[in-house]
Amino acid sequence: MALSAFLDTCVLVPSRGRDVLLEVAASGVYRPLWSSGVLDELARTLRTIGKRRDAAPDETDAYVGRLVRQMTQSFPDALVEGWERVESSIELPDRNDRHVVAAA
Repeated sequence: MALSAFLDTCVLVPSRGRDVLLEVAASGVYRPLWSSGVLDELARTLRTIGKRRDAAPDETDAYVGRLVRQMTQSFPDALVEGWERVESSIELPDRNDRHVVAAA
């Protein structure tokens, strides 16, 4: 089996980078991993970007829904579970990153 790599929101938000990473994963070079926390953060970030670009909220919601659905259907074993129980024990300068470290 290929190596696994945990993908944080910062590499999933730029669409070109995300597309490259997911295409490489689809070819079997590595197994992508993410958590529900990352997917939630991805959705929030894309909605914020859509709002800044004056995109219609329903269009942005539809885009986010399609993207997350395609990611989870294409990589059904990518979702890391059980990280929530260790999140509170992780100390980082930015508390908002604890979910990433916990899942990774």
